[in-house]
Amino acid sequence: MPISDEKLAQIRRKQEQFRDALLEVTQLWTRELDEPGALAAGRKIGLEPTMVSEFLVYWVNMGEGGPSWLEVAAQIRAHAKSNVEPAASRTPAVDTSRDPSSYDLFISHASEDKDAIARPLYEALKAHGISVWFDEAELTLGDSLRRKIDDGLARCRYGIVILSPRFLEKEWPQRELDGLVARETVSGQKALLPVWHELTKEMLLRYSPTLADRLAADTSKGLDVLVTQIKRVLAK
Repeated sequence: MPISDEKLAQIRRKQEQFRDALLEVTQLWTRELDEPGALAAGRKIGLEPTMVSEFLVYWVNMGEGGPSWLEVAAQIRAHAKSNVEPAASRTPAVDTSRDPSSYDLFISHASEDKDAIARPLYEALKAHGISVWFDEAELTLGDSLRRKIDDGLARCRYGIVILSPRFLEKEWPQRELDGLVARETVSGQKALLPVWHELTKEMLLRYSPTLADRLAADTSKGLDVLVTQIKRVLAK
């Protein structure tokens, strides 16, 4: 019997809820999907393992998942048939025993802008008693750069992104930007605080029209004004 339009709409809504739960539970912007994470996302919205497997395949077909999602789907199907519980994930993206709000801010910037604006901004914010994740202060010899940055992104209230011509040319800072945007998409709450540095709206429009449309601070108005604007956000 064909599926009614109403039933199909219900399925589509559930598939979208599952996709959102995947991002929220597993924090996919910082790690690869695994079986325990997929099942945890499914449980969050009341899905049986077999439906989790089917929904993973659906999102791969829609272009929003990679080959690893198909592997996870196959693992779930196999365990569901044999009634075997999957092993717990051994590589959590974030240390959940730590306070997720241990930093007020994360500063994302291109290394070329460190001396001119990133470090002075960090020092000014610290002088006002604001806790800030800043690479020079947090990274030590031998650290995993990706893991430390992922941890900082996950545990900050907001991420300051210093947008400049140098930033737009760099791949790594743009990954940090993607992580903050993903957080906003999942939570529905503001996480990204854009700061323009030697950048015009026309330049940013060519890179990202949606980002250019956001209200942003501008370093041309001075460091004191910038810190005041950021403090107003933190006070809300």
